[in-house]
Amino acid sequence: RVNAFRQRDVAGFSNILTAMSDISFEGAHAIANAEIDKFLDCVDEYFQRMTELGERSIAPIVTAEHAAIREIAKTAGAVYKPSGAGGGDLGIAFATSPDIIEAAADALAKAGYSPIDAAIAHRGVHISSD
Repeated sequence: RVNAFRQRDVAGFSNILTAMSDISFEGAHAIANAEIDKFLDCVDEYFQRMTELGERSIAPIVTAEHAAIREIAKTAGAVYKPSGAGGGDLGIAFATSPDIIEAAADALAKAGYSPIDAAIAHRGVHISSD
């Protein structure tokens, strides 16, 4: 469906993908410079572009469940986006404090979702021959 959108509206598709790329670079730059509020704005804007891509391509990139989770997280003060391929089975929330993340996780659990307690690894993915 996304490919069909690209073929149907080359300029529209390109505009969305360019915006998503620009937002990604802005977000990475914000994190590198400890500009947390800017990073959170980028996450929220990326969610909006994901939604737009899904709507314009008639593909379930942001499912109703992800949209509902976003609203719950937003009410708690966090920002949220799906993670993974279209209709991804996971999402990720970000906030300015652990208390906000905890409030979002509690609200999501009360709404029937299953938050996963995860943290960013300092080392990241690596390969070992051990």
